[in-house]
Amino acid sequence: SSSSSSSSSSSSGGDAHHHGSAAGAATPHHTGGDDDVEAQLPKWEGPVAQSASIPDCLIHPHPRFAALTANIRARRGGTNVCARPPRFFDRETPKDAAPTIEGLDAMAYGMGCCCLQVTFQARDAREARYVYDQLAALAPVMLALTAGTPIWRGRLADSDARWDVVAASVDDRTPAERGELLFDDADATDGAEEVAASSVPDARLAGGGVTPLPRSRYSSIARYAFECEAGAPVAAFSDVPAPVDDAAL
Repeated sequence: SSSSSSSSSSSSGGDAHHHGSAAGAATPHHTGGDDDVEAQLPKWEGPVAQSASIPDCLIHPHPRFAALTANIRARRGGTNVCARPPRFFDRETPKDAAPTIEGLDAMAYGMGCCCLQVTFQARDAREARYVYDQLAALAPVMLALTAGTPIWRGRLADSDARWDVVAASVDDRTPAERGELLFDDADATDGAEEVAASSVPDARLAGGGVTPLPRSRYSSIARYAFECEAGAPVAAFSDVPAPVDDAAL
C-alpha cells in the first residue's frame, strides 16, 4: 500500500494522534484510560502470541498463522520477537524519549502489514536465477517508491518502509544463532551466571541451531544466484557473510 510519507506529520511530537494526524499505522494502536472501554478490549498475552499488545484474536483463524507465531517463539527459546523502528524526532518530541519505538513484540506487527505479492514463473532454473538477481537490485527501489508505513504503535518512525519490522517480526533464530547469552530464569538473582542458550545442538535444525546467523531469514539476500560465464568478477559482488549448512549440500 502507498500513502503519504512521514514528512507530512510536521510537529506531532512523534505521536500520530496529536494535531489530527492520520494514524496510518500498520497495526492497531490501543489506547487506555477509560475503564468501560478497557473492560471490553480483548485480553493481551494470549497463549499463542503471548504479546503485551497483540491479542490472539487478531491472528487469522487458519491454523498456519497461529502455528507460525507459536513456532517462532519456540525456536527463539520461548522469547517474543522484538522490532525496534527508529523514532522520528522533531521539536515537540521529549528530549528524553527513547530513540526507538518499543513494544513490537509479535509476528502480527510485520505480517499484518499490507503489500502486493507477485509470483513469477520462469522457463527454467537458469532464467529463474537471472530474474532473482535483477529483482535484488530493483526491489529496494520499488520498496522506497511505495513506502507507506511511517507510524508504529501510534508513534512516528524515522523511516517509512515496513521491511525492517517484517524481518524482525519473523526472526526465528535461536539465542545461540543470534549470538546471545541468556540468564537462567531459575537463578535470575544478583550474581546469576550467564549461560549460553541452546548450546546443545539440535539435529532437527540446520547447523544444529547453534551456528551463528547474521540476519533474520526474512532479511535481504546474501548471494546473487545466476551462474554466468563471467565467473570471478560477478562472484565478487556476493561479498556478504552467508553461513552454509554443509550437511544440507
